[in-house]
Amino acid sequence: YEVEKYNLPPFIHRRNRLLFDYCNLRIESYNLIYKAIENDNDSLKSQITDVTNKINKIVSELKTK
Repeated sequence: YEVEKYNLPPFIHRRNRLLFDYCNLRIESYNLIYKAIENDNDSLKSQITDVTNKINKIVSELKTK
């Protein structure tokens, strides 16, 4: 990632990494929700829950840092 090339403090690199992961998980979450609604199907529910749990973990980490 471009930002990792800069000489920034380690906590900034970590925060940027968490934000990047958060954004990717949000995209994944919305795609799964869209598929579940589009197909009127509950089979993706466990995947949506897993991704949501990962998102919540990142949010918690961002709040404590």
